[in-house]
Amino acid sequence: MTSSTPMATYNFSPLGRLQLAHQDVCVHAGAGTHRLVVPTMISASWLSDDTDVAFVLLSGSVYLTQPSHRFAGELNTQVADVRAFPTSFDLSVAVTDEQLAGIEQARGQDDVALSLKVQVALLQPPPGVHATHAQDVQVRVRSSHWVTLLDQLGTQISLIVRVPSPLTDPQLFGSPQGAAGAETIPSLTQATLRLRQAREHLRDGRWGDCVGACRLVLENISALRDVPSDARIGAVKPRDRDLELRWAAAFHAVNGLSSAAHHDDETTDDFVWSQPDAEAMLATTAALLRRYAP
Repeated sequence: MTSSTPMATYNFSPLGRLQLAHQDVCVHAGAGTHRLVVPTMISASWLSDDTDVAFVLLSGSVYLTQPSHRFAGELNTQVADVRAFPTSFDLSVAVTDEQLAGIEQARGQDDVALSLKVQVALLQPPPGVHATHAQDVQVRVRSSHWVTLLDQLGTQISLIVRVPSPLTDPQLFGSPQGAAGAETIPSLTQATLRLRQAREHLRDGRWGDCVGACRLVLENISALRDVPSDARIGAVKPRDRDLELRWAAAFHAVNGLSSAAHHDDETTDDFVWSQPDAEAMLATTAALLRRYAP
């Protein structure tokens, strides 16, 4: 975090003060969903000796504060036993691979800035004491420490490609096909629906169907955007091609590869698609849709 430890003090007047001191953030790896943990020290001023104990209920929310204020998740609600001296417990929030990728994208080269909205409730408070208080605490995770945390999550790297995906498409309204237009009219909505189908096929272990669905996404891109043709690309020497022609060459190469999933001929009828094939095709198709999305 930063050189100073983020602190929060809760005034349970006239009883006394309860203090939280938050330590360096860590991440506990899971299978697709992980725990973002803020180790915390807690103590209470009204407890006089080592045998005194009070119990508090802690809950709250976590928000990202860059580049804008965004909800990240609910803190795991827990009961902590409090002493006169600092004792430790973990504040934590569940985060998915996609959330971590989103945080990484949003921070750029900066630290990760979090806002913890922590509510503390005394269990069995004495008469006359307001039992519940809440505070916001700003926690920063140094960029170098954050990168180390991500590296510790495992050996597999997940690439999240964010594609604009409208829930409705204005050009479908008034179409004779009505709702069925999403299946027949080229649109960004249709393309992203096909991309989701490809992802579902991948999850189901249907590698060839995944590649076939990617082919439909690429066909949609061709209908939505004026991608330079093979003939136009071939008319220019490779070293003389501009950026748009080079992207078009990549598009046609992927499109040609995916077409094998839809056409059985003497060349392609013995093609056997593997999981790495399907994963590579899905990632590449998603990236091309992101590149060419209107």
